[in-house]
Amino acid sequence: SARCSSGEEPYSLAILWREFSGGSGINCPCRIIATDIDRQSMEKARQGIYDQNSMNEIPPELTKKYFMQSSKNYLLDEDIKRMVEYRHCDLLEPSPFTGMDLILCRNVLIYFSRQAQEFIFESFKKSLRPGGFLVLGKVETLFGPAKESFTPYDPKERIYQLNG
Repeated sequence: SARCSSGEEPYSLAILWREFSGGSGINCPCRIIATDIDRQSMEKARQGIYDQNSMNEIPPELTKKYFMQSSKNYLLDEDIKRMVEYRHCDLLEPSPFTGMDLILCRNVLIYFSRQAQEFIFESFKKSLRPGGFLVLGKVETLFGPAKESFTPYDPKERIYQLNG
């Protein structure tokens, strides 16, 4: 999860994995890496504490199952928090990752110049395994050389698969 901010996206992914892997995830392990350039945001995300506004779109059964309410806040389950590893990462530097199955980079690229976006796409290409997926935000799209490296899997949802 690139530019993970306060952690909602990687934790949502961890909850989904737990739900769809039979509950424990033991037989189907998952490693989620959440990155951001802002160390303070990552520290806040590590805590897994969210207010009511952050919980509005989470189904009540998942809220009950994975969060504990404490006064006005919701505390995320420790097992879910352990599924996510936070790392400091600048998208404008070469990626330290390889062999990834999925990269989520939603609503981030719009803040970068076209040249920076091309660099980031190339970095993502090098980070993904052949056949891996890249998910962009609704207003973002592939262009330039990256467009030739990825096949649209679900263009409406901005999901692309790395060729190869």
